[in-house]
Amino acid sequence: TIIMIFLIKYVESSRGKMRNQHFCRVSGGTLLNPDKFALFSCASCYRHMDELLFDNGTKLVLDGTGTGLRNVKTNEVYEATYTDPSSPIFKTFKTTKLKNLWIKCCKAAVECCDMMTSTPPSQDPYVCPRTWDGWKCWR
Repeated sequence: TIIMIFLIKYVESSRGKMRNQHFCRVSGGTLLNPDKFALFSCASCYRHMDELLFDNGTKLVLDGTGTGLRNVKTNEVYEATYTDPSSPIFKTFKTTKLKNLWIKCCKAAVECCDMMTSTPPSQDPYVCPRTWDGWKCWR
């Protein structure tokens, strides 16, 4: 009985720790699951890019969810994913180099999230929590 109680307590404790590690933090302190984080951060990468990097009038805007990009002319919303090369998002960039810059930012965000979910957070009270700020990973 004592062993069973110990085992239950251990499993409950482990679940609590793991639950916190299944989320990734963006600036402002919001925690998102990895799938939503990937879309949110990719949309953020796009939003942070200068208007001059896009063909005239083609830059998309964030939709209301923060995970999609909306065409202001047609009102169509596209999922902010870099993994679908047929997405209309790719056609908005002036050059392949600029498109690749966006992809690089999206991939860096996903890598940041992977790090957040695969390594335990610091227990040091003087260390800021790991955060994706829209362009860079703060560890």
